[in-house]
Amino acid sequence: MAEEREVIIDWIGLQGEGLADGPDGHVVAPFALPGERVQIGASGAFARVGEPSSDRQEAACPHFTHCGGCVAQHIAPAAYGAWKRDIVVGAFRQIGLTPDVAPLVAIEPGTRRRAMLTARRVKGQVQLGYHARRSDELINLEACPVLAPPIMTGFPGLRALSDILARGGEIRLTVLATAGVLDIEIGDLPGEVLDPPTRTKIAEIAAIHQFARVNAGGEAIVSRGKPVLTISGVDVAVPPGAFMQAVAEAEVAMAEIVVAATKRAKVVADLFCGVGTFSFALSRRARVFAADSDRSSVAALATAARGAQGLKPIEAKVRDLFREPLGWQELRAYD
Repeated sequence: MAEEREVIIDWIGLQGEGLADGPDGHVVAPFALPGERVQIGASGAFARVGEPSSDRQEAACPHFTHCGGCVAQHIAPAAYGAWKRDIVVGAFRQIGLTPDVAPLVAIEPGTRRRAMLTARRVKGQVQLGYHARRSDELINLEACPVLAPPIMTGFPGLRALSDILARGGEIRLTVLATAGVLDIEIGDLPGEVLDPPTRTKIAEIAAIHQFARVNAGGEAIVSRGKPVLTISGVDVAVPPGAFMQAVAEAEVAMAEIVVAATKRAKVVADLFCGVGTFSFALSRRARVFAADSDRSSVAALATAARGAQGLKPIEAKVRDLFREPLGWQELRAYD
């Protein structure tokens, strides 16, 4: 039987957990930081002993440690940046590579424009939010400092939609904030839920809360205009449920890095292009071949490219790059 023992945390693991070397392997102490002393009980539970690390800060979210969405709100910015960079450095080192790794590009909180939420009815009341840490319990979100304000402002409407759609199980809501209005894709619905009265209620809720579009069960239920995102100066009408970078500022930072790395290229292949995260930035100075298996995303990219000014040609193709990757002869055409 394991005995109680005291350990000093040595490093932070990939999931933000404190780790120390013990006689039987690694000791795991969630949310503990290097240099902190923790008492590990016989059951594996732990308690911090003594002074907290100077790298510890107060978490911004009241749900932190309970909600499974965030793992590192307790880490101060400088230590957080070093931890994230070390993860990348370590991944390269494991395969024998030692490239230069730049510092973390920090993004402000409250900027996440895309969220995947879960809703279900519990004892007659709708809960909406994220699952608890390592649990199927659902955290009924009251606040989330990570999400963009339009998403949190839209929670009353999202709860209203969930109230009529979450019948006997969980449903998933993918929510995208576009120019201040919400685009909503609802999945995992019971088969019989979208009857005519329910569709009418969805339309009423969308009108009250000014949702731009509501798709449910793969069907367009409400469309009050096409949600549009601006990507590298190009307006793109986003298809329902399309993959988007969760944070616009991160999208811009990544595009700048890609453009700088390809500044001498005249012809570029953008593989797994999505709706054009990199294609539009690259096409300011190079011809682009853009390929992805998602037909609606490629169509949105192609349509936006035709209507944009100042771009070099973009050839957008639907292609399953897992089944049909570009061979070496094709790749010779690109810089």
